[in-house]
Amino acid sequence: ARIVFASSVTAHALRLEPGDDLRVSLIQYCAQANLSATTVLSCVGSLSEMRLRLAGADAFLDLEESLEIVSLVGTICADADHHLHCAVARADGSVLGGHIKGPAIVATTAEVVLGEMGDLDFSRELDDATGYQELQIGLHRLRGGAERLRWRPGARRSLPYDGPTVLSTSSERRVHTSTVH
Repeated sequence: ARIVFASSVTAHALRLEPGDDLRVSLIQYCAQANLSATTVLSCVGSLSEMRLRLAGADAFLDLEESLEIVSLVGTICADADHHLHCAVARADGSVLGGHIKGPAIVATTAEVVLGEMGDLDFSRELDDATGYQELQIGLHRLRGGAERLRWRPGARRSLPYDGPTVLSTSSERRVHTSTVH
């Protein structure tokens, strides 16, 4: 594994109610709380409908049935761009998973814990190698702004950061930088 950036994590616990759209609610919460680099740490609950894009598929799978959330993972950027994957179990125990690409309506509850990496910024940019909008990681500097990391697997170089190895912000968060090998 390669460590590119590390940041302390602040947990945000949310409970979504019946009828809430899981994807939209998480994006709205992150925007209202001014979170710029967020990941889903945990989610349990149920959905009554959702739209998935399965691996390698161009079409969407629209589900309207009782679904238990088995897993929810992904990242949410400051500009509301996101990459969320969900696995759901059907009443017969079979499991489906893929990209959430539309409504994901809460049936009874969705108990979500988000992790905010307050020392980082996430954004997405088109990656010519994959043809997809891929995650870009920016590091907040104490004097403001963020520096974008342009890193490719297999690259050997130092991180584009000229500050000290450990920075302390006013909230005592720590950011560790490392050399990519």
